[in-house]
Amino acid sequence: MNFTPILLWSDLLLFLLMAVCGLYAWMASKHAHLRAPWIRVRRNAAGLASATVLIPFALIGVLDSLHYRPLLESKAGTATARYSVEVKSALDAVLGAALGNMIGKSEKTYSDPLATHAFSKETIDVPGSGGAKQVREYPRLANGGAHLKDPAAEWARDVAIHAARGLVLGAVVWLGLAFVLLALVQPGAAASLAGGSPEDLPDGLPEGLPEDLPQGLPEDLPQGLPQGLPYGLPDGLPAVPAAARATPG
Repeated sequence: MNFTPILLWSDLLLFLLMAVCGLYAWMASKHAHLRAPWIRVRRNAAGLASATVLIPFALIGVLDSLHYRPLLESKAGTATARYSVEVKSALDAVLGAALGNMIGKSEKTYSDPLATHAFSKETIDVPGSGGAKQVREYPRLANGGAHLKDPAAEWARDVAIHAARGLVLGAVVWLGLAFVLLALVQPGAAASLAGGSPEDLPDGLPEGLPEDLPQGLPEDLPQGLPQGLPYGLPDGLPAVPAAARATPG
């Protein structure tokens, strides 16, 4: 094996928390009163947006809690495996595969963000017509902007290109993750976004509502409307006198 796993106390606490959350999820799946609040969250737009943000953070935290020590290159004739004293995480391996040539490279000192030259001046040799001469200036970084031949003229364009590329890639990844979450929690809505027809939407009542809704009126209410006078009034009212009905004239 090219590595040996390492378990830190912080990792153990995180795995214990994950086990407790898994146990609660299993219990909620068996009891309707525990499952109902999460069904409402699943159908809430703010809940879905929050999940889209929180899930990547949770994945990064889990990857950064899987620690190991990599295997060192053994000398010829040595059969004993030797592992590095430096502890790395699965996140380091993922970023190393994604960033490749940037992992393990460092500079002599700190520099400004997106800089191409060091933060402090150094004495460097500058070739000239009369031979090399020493001057004090800001030296070029070994890695930052090393691909630029003329940093003063190419820096702004290079930063703009990389920023636009990052925005497009981030938007694509975010939309993909949002669609996957939507497909998991609301398959019908995801199918309609993907070009599906209304027939693809789930039939019947939404999950969490009772299947047997009451039919008709309750038994304790009258089945028909009253005939004649309203309830509570006497059936026979006194006749109006003829003198009262006559029009005064």
